[in-house]
Amino acid sequence: MIVDARNGSIVTVLVGPERPRPVRRDHVGLLPRRQRTPIGRDADVAALAAAIRGGGPVQVWGAAGVGKSTLLRHAAWLLEPGPDGVVFLAPTHGDVGDLAQEIFEACYDAPGYAPARGELRRLMAGVRVTVYVDNADFSPAQLLELLDAVPDATFVLASSARSLGNDGTAWEIAGLEQAAALELLARELRRPLRDGEVGAAVALWRAAAGQPLPLLRAAALTRFGPDGGAWLPRPGDVPALLPSLLDHVGADAGVMGVLRLLATLGDAELAPAHIGALADVPDAAGMCERLSGLGLLLATERGYRCTADAERAVRARLSRPFPVDRLCAYLTAWAADRGTAPAEVAAQARVLERAAELAERAGRSDLAVGVARASSAALARSLRLGAWGRLLGRGWVAARRSGDRRAEAFFLREEGVRALLIGRRVVSAVLVAEAAWLGRELLKGGGGGGEAAEVPAPEALAPEVPLPEVPVPEAPLPEVPSPEVPAQDVDVVSYMADNGYTPAEPPVPPDPWGGVQPAPPAPEFGPPDIGTPDVGPWTSWAGDGAASGAQAAVGAGTAGAGGSALSGALASVIVGGVLATVVAAAIGVMALTGDSDPEPESTGLAGTWVMDTGGVWEISADGQDTYSVASDNAVCGLTSFQLTGGEGRFTGMQPWYDLSTCASLGEGEVTLDLASDGATAEVEVASPPGQPPCEIQCTATLTRQDDPL
Repeated sequence: MIVDARNGSIVTVLVGPERPRPVRRDHVGLLPRRQRTPIGRDADVAALAAAIRGGGPVQVWGAAGVGKSTLLRHAAWLLEPGPDGVVFLAPTHGDVGDLAQEIFEACYDAPGYAPARGELRRLMAGVRVTVYVDNADFSPAQLLELLDAVPDATFVLASSARSLGNDGTAWEIAGLEQAAALELLARELRRPLRDGEVGAAVALWRAAAGQPLPLLRAAALTRFGPDGGAWLPRPGDVPALLPSLLDHVGADAGVMGVLRLLATLGDAELAPAHIGALADVPDAAGMCERLSGLGLLLATERGYRCTADAERAVRARLSRPFPVDRLCAYLTAWAADRGTAPAEVAAQARVLERAAELAERAGRSDLAVGVARASSAALARSLRLGAWGRLLGRGWVAARRSGDRRAEAFFLREEGVRALLIGRRVVSAVLVAEAAWLGRELLKGGGGGGEAAEVPAPEALAPEVPLPEVPVPEAPLPEVPSPEVPAQDVDVVSYMADNGYTPAEPPVPPDPWGGVQPAPPAPEFGPPDIGTPDVGPWTSWAGDGAASGAQAAVGAGTAGAGGSALSGALASVIVGGVLATVVAAAIGVMALTGDSDPEPESTGLAGTWVMDTGGVWEISADGQDTYSVASDNAVCGLTSFQLTGGEGRFTGMQPWYDLSTCASLGEGEVTLDLASDGATAEVEVASPPGQPPCEIQCTATLTRQDDPL
């Protein structure tokens, strides 16, 4: 798949020797950031080591702030790695597919390659790594899927609740013992406990239930006192530790700016470079590290975020969140910048999701569209297909709300490509056909919707300058009936609106932490199911990956030369960063439903026909046994050709294109055999002379949508 941020992605097929050949690394050493040795966890580390030696998955779980993440990071550095190495991961969203891809990339040298599920399992068989996964809040079914993806790895998981069954070892992490708690207080005070403090320290330990985080805050608050703090806080002061710390740091405008930004982003981890640029602080990394030492922020591999209780306290203290227009403007420009690597965008995917959500809640769907569209290409090229899908779904919902039909078509088409890459071929065909229909309606209407805002260069973004308003249609578009596809019903609206997240609703009454003041509402633009063939629950089509022999792989971002884009399909599509299968020539992913022109009469072959690959043909009679076929190419626009013949068989020459440039590659032969009842027809295509032979989806079934005469 070659990714094009402006025009959308196109997919081609790699078969046989063309497919990527991953090279297994001799040894894997993907470790977390170093940290101080945790106090009082020797018994837990020993138990972890014994469980790992015993085989099977291991899970530690417990309440927030008890020290699970600290224990896991320490164990990853300290304990013996697996025979093939160690991998540490801390996902920000429970997407098993993205996590499995990260493990594969750690173990194999295969740039731009995402194997299908079955191929991944084959490649990972025999890879004996120890995989540490923090934030592993998976359901039992998700956990089983992850374990199956890397069958010979040993997994060590940290989560907030138990989800591991009886086929592994799981135990709850408790608070520190008394001696360890006193040692922790002394270390954080940077001095021994004074005479008379031991009793107070023991009382604090009991009040905090042994949890390290309140003890760390108590020591930090003591250091703020005169002469380094004479006395520890009293046990009854434990609930007030966090507000008191905020009182001490609140005089620093830079600190409060950072806390406002991260509290606005919630559970999203933001890299220090972005924190510095958005909050306008010169040493963001140093400031965040100090705030982490106060127990206000959590340091992760991707950046920093507020602790859950600090986020609530900051929101209660500040009347307004970080401006969502400024946040979205910055992230949109950064994600669209050619100098931003796909891996960087993938690392901040949760931040991008959160920014789009905030924009929706503030009634600024146009900003959400900008963020999602700017980041789509990079997320596709990063091969984090779960994160990509969530942004596409959110962008599509926002595009519908803002009336930006051009963006709506873009998100539909990109999700069609993604659906193909994860093996949902029927869904893919319907989504790309719907996008093609929307594109044709836009061409007929001279634009028909809001143009996406131009993305300014990062240096052009003033601190308080919002993105420009996105124009919306002046009037609703007419209602268009959808074709019925027998036995194949895909509800596009339900699929896109439930693409891995819950769509955000603008708060009523307005929540000041929802973002900026809402923009004027966009007019409705049509029925909720425009052009939507309804095709059964999509989960029933989830396969084991893309078509047999076709795997996902990222290219350099440019189309192949000449006819290479057509190898292996009616017309293979080259889209922007990953490789798999899609069809988009005259047969395949295109649709003409909702044309305002008079419908052709149902005489002989004439009428409206829907393809099992998701496209639509409009056929009209030109004369005795001569017919014109009109179809809308998903990339290169309207296509037409003629069919002639009789007694149920018709032939013609169909235009073929290099879909990366829309340059003509000649004409390929089309053969149509009409069933005796006139209700269905079988179509077979052949590539033009001099082009590679058609190998994938070279046949299609047409179903008539009107009654034959």
